[in-house]
Amino acid sequence: MSATVNTLRSQLSYKHNRFWQEVGNIVGVAMGKPSEVWLKVTHRCKTQCVMCNIWKTPSRPSEELSTEQWKAVLNDLRAWLGPYDVWFTGGEAFARKDVVELFSHCAKIGLSARVITRGVGVYDEHTARQIIDSGLDEYHVSIEALKPEMHDYVSPPKGSFAKAVAGVDWLNKLRRSAGSHLRIVIKTIIMGFNSDEILGIVEWVMKNGFDEIKFQPVEQTIEEEKDVNWFTRSNLWPRDEQTLANVVDVIEELIKLKRGGAPIHNSERELAAMKSYFLDPVGMYEPVKNHVLPTMGRRRIANDGWLEIWHNGEARTSWKNPPFGNVTEGAIWRLWKERASAA
Repeated sequence: MSATVNTLRSQLSYKHNRFWQEVGNIVGVAMGKPSEVWLKVTHRCKTQCVMCNIWKTPSRPSEELSTEQWKAVLNDLRAWLGPYDVWFTGGEAFARKDVVELFSHCAKIGLSARVITRGVGVYDEHTARQIIDSGLDEYHVSIEALKPEMHDYVSPPKGSFAKAVAGVDWLNKLRRSAGSHLRIVIKTIIMGFNSDEILGIVEWVMKNGFDEIKFQPVEQTIEEEKDVNWFTRSNLWPRDEQTLANVVDVIEELIKLKRGGAPIHNSERELAAMKSYFLDPVGMYEPVKNHVLPTMGRRRIANDGWLEIWHNGEARTSWKNPPFGNVTEGAIWRLWKERASAA
């Protein structure tokens, strides 16, 4: 099946499920299948990002599902959801030696595989070629600045920037020569700390012919207890009026670039909401933390739209919610139905 046909079928399945989620939201009954599927295949990580706590509690390989167990999960997802998008993340997905094999299995059975990575595990031609050959659909890599020392401060250890850029360069070169459908997406967090770098990163993306750049605003540390005043302690937040004004100006410029055809993934509405967030971080805390800025704070259908399967097989609707089952004890579709019935 061609990548285009597979993408269209995936989009149709997504829209179908979102419709029933909306209906269920209105009547107060869980009616849909998940529209977001995230596979947190490991809690191990090769970087120690300052805005994340996951690396502080790494999993052991013995605690993680095996290659064959993950393949069985993927088979169940394909049979249940059809040609769906699945996101590989962690921790750092490339901390698992078999992750490329899992990408290949997705391509084999008709799932669209996407990965979010810091890029430190993909820095040579050999690994990049394996990824191209695997049939991976999207490679999302985080680049926080074009100054190596600035990126490495946010995402240590030293050398993380060099590896991430080397990997994305190899993938870009090889996908062209191989005629691969792989999409390369740069992910960048807007902070006070890196606000002078943002426009340069957009220019870099366009110069290299990457497919998109996707922005998100700096938020409270991942997997940390809720605190609406977290920003008062963060050195990544724009701490003075001049830096804050610079962040707002940069976002305004991003809106102009978007209108001019720059490959910025975020909508103008979402970018405008980011500006509001930086001006009112307490009032906009919930939409940012729940990742609903594109809808300007509409309630996310978290209990019937988001599925996470963790490294140990636990199935959740959010990292904040307790597991509703474990895929080692039953097929994911069965666990999901039982959860909905008990709701």
